[in-house]
Amino acid sequence: MPTKPYLIAHPPKETQYRERRRGITGCIVIHTAESAPDVKGPDDGNLNVAKFIENRSDPGCYHSLSDSDDSLPLVPFHMATFGDGTGSNDFAIHLSMATQAARWATLPKEWREACVKNLAAEAARAAKWLQRVHDITVPGKRISREQSDAGMAGFIAHAQRDPGRRSDPGADFPWALFFIEYNRLMADPVPSPVPEPAPAKPSKLGRGAHVDHAIKDLRVAKENADHPAKLAKINIALKALKSIEPKERTA
Repeated sequence: MPTKPYLIAHPPKETQYRERRRGITGCIVIHTAESAPDVKGPDDGNLNVAKFIENRSDPGCYHSLSDSDDSLPLVPFHMATFGDGTGSNDFAIHLSMATQAARWATLPKEWREACVKNLAAEAARAAKWLQRVHDITVPGKRISREQSDAGMAGFIAHAQRDPGRRSDPGADFPWALFFIEYNRLMADPVPSPVPEPAPAKPSKLGRGAHVDHAIKDLRVAKENADHPAKLAKINIALKALKSIEPKERTA
C-alpha cells in the first residue's frame, strides 16, 4: 500500500476532493467505477481508474478503489470526495470497484470473490478509522436514502442515493458475500483473561524496573491500538500493573 493515497501523491488536474463541510456520519456508499474489469493476468483495474480520475475534467472520485488483486487508497477518509451528486459527499465515505454494475453475473467466480473481499477489507479499514477517530460504529447492514440523510451509519448503494442516474454497484452485486467478509474482519476478538502480574524476578535491572518497562510498553501499545477490544485489554493490564505498591515499582 502506498505511503500516500494516490490522488495526494498525484494531484488531479481538476479538484476531486476537499475538506468536509459537515460532520461525518458513518455512511459508506458502495460504487462501481464503470470501467471494464481486468480479468486476465495481473489486475491493473484500480490503477487504470485512478489515472483516469487524475486526468478527468469533471467531478467523480472515491476514497478507495478495489479490484481482484488489491485496493488502492485515493483520498484520506477525513476529506470529502466528489463521489455522489445528491449531497452525501460531506458526510459519507465512498468506496468503489474497478468493474461495471451489469457484469457481476458474468464475471469469473474467482475474480468476483477476490474483488468483493478486497472491498470488504477497505470497508473494514474505513469502519475501524471511524471507530478510532470519531467513535462511530458502522454495522454490517444496508440503509436507505432517508436513513443515510438522517445520519445513520451503514452501507448504501450509489443507486439508492441516485436512482434516476445510477445503477451501481449493480442488481447482482453479492451483498451477502460482502457482509460475511466485512463482519468477519470487524468481529471483536474475545479478550483473554489478564492474569495478576507475578512478582518480577530479581535482575540487574531491579524488580521495579521490569514493571516500569512493562507500563511504558503498554502505553505505547495503547496509543497504537486499532480496535476497541485491544484497547480494553491494554487498559486492564495497565490497571493491574499500576495497582502494584509503589515500592515494587521503584528501581
